[in-house]
Amino acid sequence: MRLARAARLPEAFRDLNWYVERHPRNPIGFFELAVVESLQKPDRSLEHLNRALELDPQMQEAHLVRGVLLRQEGKISPALTDLKFVLDRQPENFRAWEELGEARLAAGRTSEALPAFEKAAALAPQNAEVLWRYGHALMRAGQKAAAQQVLAKDQSLRKTAPSLPPASPDILSLGSPGQTPASLAALRDLAAANPADWRLKFRLGEELLAEGKVPEALEVFQQIKGSASGGIVSAECGKALLHAGQYHAAREFLDEAAQAEPSNAQLRVDVALAAFRDAGPEVALSELDKIPAEARNGDYYLLRAQLLDSLRRPQEAAEALNRGIQSSPTQPDLYFQAALFLVTHGQVQRMIDFLTKADREVPNNPQLWLTRAIGLAMLHQNDQAAALLTRMESLWPEWYLPYLVHGVILASRLRGTEAKPLLQTAIALGAHKAMAYYHLAFAIITSDPEDVRDAQAAIREALALNPKDPYIQSLAGRIAYLAKDYPASVEHLHAALEIWPDMAEAHARLGDTYRAMGDEDKTRAELKEVARIKQEHPGIQTFPFPTDDLLFSVDEAGAPH
Repeated sequence: MRLARAARLPEAFRDLNWYVERHPRNPIGFFELAVVESLQKPDRSLEHLNRALELDPQMQEAHLVRGVLLRQEGKISPALTDLKFVLDRQPENFRAWEELGEARLAAGRTSEALPAFEKAAALAPQNAEVLWRYGHALMRAGQKAAAQQVLAKDQSLRKTAPSLPPASPDILSLGSPGQTPASLAALRDLAAANPADWRLKFRLGEELLAEGKVPEALEVFQQIKGSASGGIVSAECGKALLHAGQYHAAREFLDEAAQAEPSNAQLRVDVALAAFRDAGPEVALSELDKIPAEARNGDYYLLRAQLLDSLRRPQEAAEALNRGIQSSPTQPDLYFQAALFLVTHGQVQRMIDFLTKADREVPNNPQLWLTRAIGLAMLHQNDQAAALLTRMESLWPEWYLPYLVHGVILASRLRGTEAKPLLQTAIALGAHKAMAYYHLAFAIITSDPEDVRDAQAAIREALALNPKDPYIQSLAGRIAYLAKDYPASVEHLHAALEIWPDMAEAHARLGDTYRAMGDEDKTRAELKEVARIKQEHPGIQTFPFPTDDLLFSVDEAGAPH
């Protein structure tokens, strides 16, 4: 599974398929193939896990991985059977206890899940992921104080909170005993001991990029780029740099590779993508148009649509997008940008259909799933959105965005009791956004109007992050009114009206506040303003679903690699 850990899945699939064909009675081969397949082909993965267990029914690692996959697919009963099989034989296996807790949570058995998480945390007290999952379960159970204590320890163990999910659940870490990803120091030693193996040095460069050691990674890549014919090394280095956001350096390597392989259209797409990020759409379009007509595929047309849209040529962009959608693009980032184009032009259902189809080409992509969930919510298909988000929370439990989107949807539907733990979890994971705190404050007062203190704490954070939002100021006024702090309520509501003079909600709440203060003249004046606004602007003013903010959050996070 070394190749899979290095994100070289095609090679890993090839090698493991070759192995099981020649060793059809070896359960380890089927097990390792299943683990790699879990990243993109979960159905095939389950088939090969079943085969491994037919050959060796006592293979505990296979039971554990199968339990994880079954749980992720919502097949809780057989998942529990596998996990209990492991725990009967390995009662100190903290991963199995952790997964047992997740399975029980998925089954709605929160009270039974907590002891499993507690056991996992006791066995692995320095494992941040275990502590985070335990804290999240406590939060869902309403044990806020205990949850905060556990999550505080979790945060102290992390140098930085992860903002992105992995490209898939970390089932690779559940693989065969003794097979762990090579450390940076070990890779240095291996590369030094095998100077002719450019792939080892390439892996070292990738690890250096992941560690943020860009100059050293570039030095390694420069050393190896001439190690193989045909530009293959330059291509690999360029793609690694592109994925790491090092666009200028990526252009250099990818351009060399494209010149060495002029018939490779995909390389020229990558050059254009790097040029777009590095030099702008005009330069990128000139690079893209170097691809001959007969080699132009789905990736070409989706990127061309993005570039033309950036150049404000909407008709040409739409034509390119239509051709791209009819093809089968392969790059997740291009799917995402095409989805944004469709939303911008009001084609939300088409965007959902497009991303549903995309799951066949780029399966289990968190960015695309989340974008689809936001689209479903925009069309008020909230149950479908919630189902997709719940699955994401299970697959990528340390990524805050699914919890944030889910919480916003529920809060907007006045389901504050359900929204609160999701929004609290999102914030604990790093969602330091005005939107998160606003909806948390709103969820608190809609679920428990007496809980003014927590609502005040949340709205203070929202105000600090965005004091120019009239909805935040208006909600702050409402919360101050509930706290009977009428001068503060008046101050916040006036602030809202300075930003949006015709905000009917703020005028109405200001009238309520003046009434509570005994000022009938000002109360009548505010009620007249409400009547005027309703006459001049018929319709109900409500807080809009924050589509742009949520999609920007997905775009800001970027595509997981």
